[in-house]
Amino acid sequence: MPDEHEYPTEDELKVFDRWKISKDIDSAVFIKAFHAKDVVEHLESIWWYPERQMELRPGREPLSHRKVMKLALHTGGWSGNEDIIIELKQTWFWLMYWQQSHRGGHYYLEIPWRDWQKERIAQNERSEQ
Repeated sequence: MPDEHEYPTEDELKVFDRWKISKDIDSAVFIKAFHAKDVVEHLESIWWYPERQMELRPGREPLSHRKVMKLALHTGGWSGNEDIIIELKQTWFWLMYWQQSHRGGHYYLEIPWRDWQKERIAQNERSEQ
């Protein structure tokens, strides 16, 4: 939950560390355990005004017409949302799903349906890896 001024706390921003790109991890193991819904749920919990500046909906990839989940993030000029984007840009989520950005704080990502629908690995299984 953001602080009393609606800004994400340091602890909330640190959550992105678990999804950051690092040469110290086995990327195949990480990606197997990684779930896009975890990132989206965290974004929804800390994004300022998510009901107006965050959109998640099913859609189709323009060329192949494969099903995707489309995520649009609009910062609204809010520096707290800009801080979240800075952290998000350093993650596997951004690397795998980012499609485009537009001046003014508009970011568009597409999550392939197979990634969106894949089963989450239980927390205790993750810790064993």
